[in-house]
Amino acid sequence: MVGYADSVARSGFKALGAQFVGISAATIDLTDLKVTGYDAEEGTEGDVYVQGLDATGKGTGSYFYYDVPGELTGWLNGDDELVEAGTVMLSPGDGFWVSAPNNSFGIQSAGTVPTSDISVVLRSGFKLAINSTPVAVDLTDIIVTGYDAEEGTEGDVYVQGLDATGNGTGSYFYYDVPGEITGWLNGDDEEVEVGSVYVNAGEGLWVAAPSANYALVFPGVTL
Repeated sequence: MVGYADSVARSGFKALGAQFVGISAATIDLTDLKVTGYDAEEGTEGDVYVQGLDATGKGTGSYFYYDVPGELTGWLNGDDELVEAGTVMLSPGDGFWVSAPNNSFGIQSAGTVPTSDISVVLRSGFKLAINSTPVAVDLTDIIVTGYDAEEGTEGDVYVQGLDATGNGTGSYFYYDVPGEITGWLNGDDEEVEVGSVYVNAGEGLWVAAPSANYALVFPGVTL
């Protein structure tokens, strides 16, 4: 199923990501992302820009959105060159920072609704991971992989939620103790109940892991 959805930006930076997978490939083309919320007659000249992140969490480049009526519509790189289709690709589950003047602006994603699980490979330290589906995902439906199933894992991987201002909303630790518990515990060592913590569509989590052997797996959408 093909569709589109909007993620609301805010004044300053916000962690966001594409909410779909590519129509013809698993990756998302930057040129398929549009900025919304400005006056179409006046246009916009770099008011909103995104900064991509590599696997280590470092910036890969900044891209500025322009819509100058009668001249150009699209993303320009730091050298004021128009980004061509197929040159800047985003992997599902990976995030980017978005800077906007205010929360009237947003990022619109278009593509295919992901029906298969999305596995985000982690790294030693923190990484930004995005819910790349167009629906809110219950934290209890997100799992961690990459550890020895017989040994289990006790809080080796944890996530920190982000609110609309980019501030942390709470930390949750993943446990899989064979024969005892499998799931997320909050900072008070209480098991997270179904329906109590959600990751909104297109929004993200900071994830800490011991190594790149681990992955955070978001469920695909059931159509």
